[in-house]
Amino acid sequence: MTIRTMESLYLMFLQEAYAEGEPVSTVIHPDFRKLENYDRDNGSELAPTLCAYLKSNRNISEMAKLLHISKSAGFYRINQIRDLLDNPFSDRIRMICYECSEMLMEM
Repeated sequence: MTIRTMESLYLMFLQEAYAEGEPVSTVIHPDFRKLENYDRDNGSELAPTLCAYLKSNRNISEMAKLLHISKSAGFYRINQIRDLLDNPFSDRIRMICYECSEMLMEM
């Protein structure tokens, strides 16, 4: 039996959905939805923070400039994301999935 990670299944799903013409909203990584729900419930801005982090090539200083916040606020938000999503930044495949999702959300 082959054990697959959520991220490997996500990449397979992304490929299939693209081939079948699925709407973009159906292929966004579920962690973005988790952050959006958290933001809605807590008045935070973690989903846009993650998008800005990815757009700035994972550079917190550049991310802070994009969001018009201080670097320390940027570090704080990234640490909140790390805690909520069980340290996604150390998982290369997961980060690729996030990059794909972020690009799809901009379409």
